[in-house]
Amino acid sequence: MWIKKIKFDDFITFKGQEFQFTPGLNLIYGPNEAGKTSLLEGIKWSLFGKKGRKKLKNKIEITLVLSEGKEIIINDGLPFFLNMGVDLFENIYFVHTAELDFKEPKRFLTHLKAKLLNLDLLEQAKSEIKELIGKDLQVLNQRILKTGLINERIKGLKEERDQLEHERKLYIEIRTMEHNKRTLEAEERQLKQALSRWEEKNALLQQILKKRTLLERYKRCQALKEYFRERERLEEKLKVLSAFSEEDGERLKEFQVRQASLNQKMQEKKNRLKELILELQEIQQKKTGLKEEIAQITLNLEKQKIRAGQYAHFNVQTLEEIKKVSERKKFLNENKEKIAQELRDVQNAYFTIQKDIEAAKDKIISKSVQIKKLFYFCMAGLGLGLFSFILSFWFVPSIFLGLLCLLGTGFWGYQWFKGKKIIRQLELESNNKLSQINAMDAQQKEKQAQLEEIKKEIAQCETNCFKFCQEARVKDLVTYEIRLKEKTEIHQAIKENEQILKQKKEILAEINQAIERLDEKIAKIKREKEEIENSSEQIKKEINSILAKAGVEGISIYLSKLEEKKKLIAQKITLTKAIETSEIKDPQLELATLTRELAILQHLPENLENEFEIKKRIEELQSKLKAVSNEINQLMGRIETIRQNLSLPEAGVLNRLYLVKTKLKELETERKQWLGVYQILLDIEARAGESLVEIFKRASNWFAFVTDNRWKGVVLEKENIYALKNKQKLSVEQLSSGTRDQLYFAVRLAMAQAIMPKGFFLLLDDPFLTCDKERTKRLLHLLDQLAKHCQIILATKESWLKEAMRKGINIITLDLNN
Repeated sequence: MWIKKIKFDDFITFKGQEFQFTPGLNLIYGPNEAGKTSLLEGIKWSLFGKKGRKKLKNKIEITLVLSEGKEIIINDGLPFFLNMGVDLFENIYFVHTAELDFKEPKRFLTHLKAKLLNLDLLEQAKSEIKELIGKDLQVLNQRILKTGLINERIKGLKEERDQLEHERKLYIEIRTMEHNKRTLEAEERQLKQALSRWEEKNALLQQILKKRTLLERYKRCQALKEYFRERERLEEKLKVLSAFSEEDGERLKEFQVRQASLNQKMQEKKNRLKELILELQEIQQKKTGLKEEIAQITLNLEKQKIRAGQYAHFNVQTLEEIKKVSERKKFLNENKEKIAQELRDVQNAYFTIQKDIEAAKDKIISKSVQIKKLFYFCMAGLGLGLFSFILSFWFVPSIFLGLLCLLGTGFWGYQWFKGKKIIRQLELESNNKLSQINAMDAQQKEKQAQLEEIKKEIAQCETNCFKFCQEARVKDLVTYEIRLKEKTEIHQAIKENEQILKQKKEILAEINQAIERLDEKIAKIKREKEEIENSSEQIKKEINSILAKAGVEGISIYLSKLEEKKKLIAQKITLTKAIETSEIKDPQLELATLTRELAILQHLPENLENEFEIKKRIEELQSKLKAVSNEINQLMGRIETIRQNLSLPEAGVLNRLYLVKTKLKELETERKQWLGVYQILLDIEARAGESLVEIFKRASNWFAFVTDNRWKGVVLEKENIYALKNKQKLSVEQLSSGTRDQLYFAVRLAMAQAIMPKGFFLLLDDPFLTCDKERTKRLLHLLDQLAKHCQIILATKESWLKEAMRKGINIITLDLNN
């Protein structure tokens, strides 16, 4: 589709004018205020009409040629021309002066995606789904805060369902509480019956307890009567045991304890005496052994002193002198070996240098012979060359022979000079070697003199060492050291034996003192033993006197009789106390009264089954009965309170709950279905996004071309446009105004080429205001390439652009007078 012509009846500055256009590139040229922008605005208004869908006051008629060649005429515009709104048209197909950026970029890119796939209803469907399910789309990474109509209905139904579920649970609770109430009432009746039975048992128990009390009093009366009889028998027995006194018993016990103590002491003294005798024998044996050791040590000490006298002439000072002489000899031998080795090294170097000098002389002779030959060759070549040059005056070709001879003469002369240089070097080396040989001769003599001196000193050291050893009557230094070590060991042994001998004598003196102490202890123990025996005899006489007075033979018998008397006295005191503390004064009269009362209660049993649990059981039943009554009252109050809070009968609650759950399930299903539909729409939109990526790839290539590859391209990320330069990624806000306009222009051209119908048109109102000439030429080149596929109407005020246009371009010129 392209614009063939436009006719204005009366529009701004145009009065009854008509403008013709061609399918390719069209240029509208004119100065400011000539009507360029008005002409392009007239094209837009003729296609879309004015905003608000009001008709134009002044008629504009535009003729369009369709792709199949058919012409159509539009007079007043359409709200959506070719299924396209005016916003999308202005963002892609109509570039205003210095307004290359997009209006509302994110919204525009969203509409652009829909346009790429011809999905004009996609955004409308997404909006309607957002209104329905709202923030549920967050699971699909959609930033939506609205709740949604379906969610609001679901929320209301859930609240109603929760309320109905609460009332249903309350009805179930009421039925449960009524059942519990009936159970508690039955339990209350059972508790009252059980309490009545246990109270009857309690009355019977009181009569049984009375009978039991009377029987116990009857038994106490009989016991008291027996107490009187028993006290009389005890008094008769005590008269028989009056000869046994407590004082004599205590004395016998004391004598018995003393006797046992004396016997124990006697046994201890015997044991101690035996131990001391054994200890005395052991000490005497030690004394005998110690005397033998002292005799042996004294003998060894005499022998060691004799041997020490034999080694008296060995001393440390002589050993140190011998060691110094030996060390000096060792040091001299090491120096001797070192100097001998240095002498051998000098001799080897001397022979090597002599060989090098002879080899150098042979080389000098050989080189001298070669140099003589080269000298003869040079002379012969020079003479032959001169002869050839002279001959060339008559025979011209002979000059080449002369040149060849001169060349040979030069080569041989160079070899002669090189040989002379080598001979001089060899002679210089030979002289250096001869100097080294002279120095080495001096070194050899010096080393030999040092070697002779060292040999003399070594001989002197050996003489001194032999002299010292001969005086000590030993073979060598090692033997002298052994003898000196033996002397030191003998003197050390003598000191140790003298110390041991002294210690042994001290021990022997201590042993003699210990023997004297033991003898004193043994005599003392024997005296203490005699005293113990005398005390024991005295105690036996006292014991026999007491036993004879009581008429018994042994202490144990006397003490048993005394213990029996004590028991009888204690029994008498107990009986007397029991009689005096009893409330029964006359047991005989009390027995007669109790016999009459027991005869009346004779029919009652003596014991009752579970009699100890009766009172406890009655208390438990009373407590349970009270608790059950309180629980019944609480249940009745709770049931009444719940019934007051219920709004519907139970059947109404159940029916309404069923309807709400059914509706809620339907809405949940519908929400899931809408969520699935939205996912499908997102997938479709993603395919449009892929097409948008292709558009930005084309725009990247054009932007790089326009900027002469200073910028590498354009990318789209999260509906934001970025420019790439080397490794930097800059947003459009960070670019200069000129670069930003060129970026937007490249993106617009790529978008237009991607979505425009075949042969559609672009309106460009002076888009190169911020471009330099170089970039403007590149943009014109792009437009010229794009004009092969669509119509381009370009308005400008720049005269050089008009001149730069190629031939065959339709140019419309406007002036201030139109």
